[in-house]
Amino acid sequence: RHACGSRTLDPSFCSKSVLWEIEKYKETVRLWWQQAEVAEAAAVRHAQEGTQLRAMAQAQEIKAETMMARNMQLEARLDRVGKLHGESVEQGRHLRDWVVNSMEEVNRSAHGPRDPFAPDDRGFAGRNWTEILDDFRANHQVRIGHGCRTR
Repeated sequence: RHACGSRTLDPSFCSKSVLWEIEKYKETVRLWWQQAEVAEAAAVRHAQEGTQLRAMAQAQEIKAETMMARNMQLEARLDRVGKLHGESVEQGRHLRDWVVNSMEEVNRSAHGPRDPFAPDDRGFAGRNWTEILDDFRANHQVRIGHGCRTR
């Protein structure tokens, strides 16, 4: 038996088999090295993609926070407008009620039952009204200006 473990006593055969095994290990190392380089490149690529995804996620978070703040501002504005609209509707309702009540009171007092035996108080009627109109024509209408009658 030879030192390399072969059964032949030919040293050239022994050195060839050792050389073949060395080449086989070199080829295995080269394949492992290529796989390691491919894996390292993939790891670098994945790390870059992860960094880009984190940056995009942070940008989306900032955008979402900005949109939520804007949404809160708009909701507050909507609440204020709704409250003001509600107040104006309520004030309009009070004004309409006041006008209707006033008109009802005027109608009630104008068209209400009268005492047929009460003295007649027509205010400006007959001779009093004619005197007021004549006084106006005589004293005021002439003084107003262009287009008025002269005395």
